[in-house]
Amino acid sequence: MSTSMAPTSIQKELKSERQWISLFALSTIFISGIYVPTPVGNLYLSYLCMIAAYVLLVLKTGSLGLRQEYLGLAAALTLLSLLGALINDAAAGARASVFLISVAKIMLFMFFIVFFTSIYNLLGRSVNRLFSVYLRVAYLFAVLGVLQQVIFVATGVDILASLSPGSKKMGAYLGVAGLSVEPAFYACALLPAGAYHVSKFVQSLRLSFRGAVTVLAIVLSTSALGYIGLFVAAVATFVIGFSVRRFWILFFSVPIVFALAITVSNLEFFQLRWNDTVSVLQGGELTMEDGMNLSTYSNAVNSLISLRSFADNYGVGVGLGMYSSVFDHYISGFELPAYRDDIPGRGSATSLFARVTAELGLVGWLLLLMVLYWAWKNMRAVGDRAMAVAYLSTLSIILLRMGEYYANGVILVFVMIYLSRNASAADARARKVGVDVSR
Repeated sequence: MSTSMAPTSIQKELKSERQWISLFALSTIFISGIYVPTPVGNLYLSYLCMIAAYVLLVLKTGSLGLRQEYLGLAAALTLLSLLGALINDAAAGARASVFLISVAKIMLFMFFIVFFTSIYNLLGRSVNRLFSVYLRVAYLFAVLGVLQQVIFVATGVDILASLSPGSKKMGAYLGVAGLSVEPAFYACALLPAGAYHVSKFVQSLRLSFRGAVTVLAIVLSTSALGYIGLFVAAVATFVIGFSVRRFWILFFSVPIVFALAITVSNLEFFQLRWNDTVSVLQGGELTMEDGMNLSTYSNAVNSLISLRSFADNYGVGVGLGMYSSVFDHYISGFELPAYRDDIPGRGSATSLFARVTAELGLVGWLLLLMVLYWAWKNMRAVGDRAMAVAYLSTLSIILLRMGEYYANGVILVFVMIYLSRNASAADARARKVGVDVSR
């Protein structure tokens, strides 16, 4: 006979305290649009909140969130940056400063990794608990975005403009950004949650209210990045979930998803970007004189800059965080819009794949392939496949169109894929020796 004791009030308080700290820490993903300009650059509220949250996380867990493999990663990135500073043409004339700045960027990169790992530690080293808290945070900010849109449509007032002016006015409605820098950032931050709910819908033909609100918020962002991410989640779920017994569910859910995708693809703003992208892929002239939108043009230019740097430097990158040096070295060979003196992407390459190509070169490609393999393996595992689908879908999209390391939970995507891979391996070992891993 087994006995169990009810949780004491102290245990309940500790659990509640951990939940609140985790909610606060993960909310930093969604507030990239709140900042104060200073003489040395913008001071972002999210960074201040991360520092405060990290102090609480360290005090509660008694750990810095640092792992042995993280130290190995930092050492490898530092060596790559040193090699890039010595060899890459973009560092010529300032090799020492390029290397030192890159080391500072690596330290910031590692801080983000240990920050999210500390949340994982606080929640009992469970990726499922961490993702559950993230879903709650995403829902709260999705509600905020939906309210922002509803009030704007009803009154013409953007209620968040004074805090974060990132939303785009598109006539009678907004391209919603919530408290993020811009709609694409908002969609990216919400995408793991939205992709999760879409995956669940394709599997069971059921969508919770929270799921519907989250997906609606991504739709209201008018971000093509978000739309494609949701579609990728639906397709990935169909690929891994196909079975004769459950075919009736897929028979209904897949046509619904495809019908929605066709409807979205016919929207004017989506058609504009789609047509420009197809033109670039077909080898059309890379110019803005014929009306190509700035987003597609900047993505194409930054991709070409990265590939030229890769070819000119024999696959050696310039160092983590130093894409701006590569951009400055090559941008003179491209047309600039008549109405501005630059194009987006100097700091981000507008694509994680393009940025990694320029900064880490061939080694960066190998690292990305390894992460993609882990994401695919997680998706094929027996655990929560919808969560694995969500992160594979998000990873696919940020590789194409989101080059920011330090915003929107991009680093959290990599951390979750890595930690899920470890959890899957542990579960597999436990099953082999007959341990109940469902507890």
